[in-house]
Amino acid sequence: MWIKLKALSSILSHLLIVIALVDVNQRCYDTGNFTRNSTYGKHRDLILASLLPNVSANGGFFTASIDQNSNKIYALGMFRGDSTPNGCYTGLNASIQDLIASCPNRKETLSWGGDPPCLTRYANRPFFEILELQPTNAGYNTADITSILTQFDTIWESLMDRVVSC
Repeated sequence: MWIKLKALSSILSHLLIVIALVDVNQRCYDTGNFTRNSTYGKHRDLILASLLPNVSANGGFFTASIDQNSNKIYALGMFRGDSTPNGCYTGLNASIQDLIASCPNRKETLSWGGDPPCLTRYANRPFFEILELQPTNAGYNTADITSILTQFDTIWESLMDRVVSC
């Protein structure tokens, strides 16, 4: 039963990345700020650097946390299963750099998208294994797929068959 739930969770998370992630999107949450050389800032840099080698080494998914008094930080990196280790590393590094540039002093951020698609998040509160319904905005692929519609339908049907069999 646990394996089926894990497989279903993996399939659905990858499906969400495939469907919703067309380009890079970021969210800088208004849950607090920090200064660059503060303890939190140093922890953020440390934990984001730890994501780079560990996401690739752990099959495209890795979580980490640093728990030190009021400077707690939690981070997550995730990639699609068909990403190469090099593509995963390069994409995640770009995502991290974009987050640092776009949300330089925010204690909670989220980035999704890219090529290959990835998800990067860090926060000053736990979010692992917690259902969150935000952000509510989604990206839509507006590209014309009529030239590959047969291939799309084949992949979609296979994916749905796997979901149903779980």
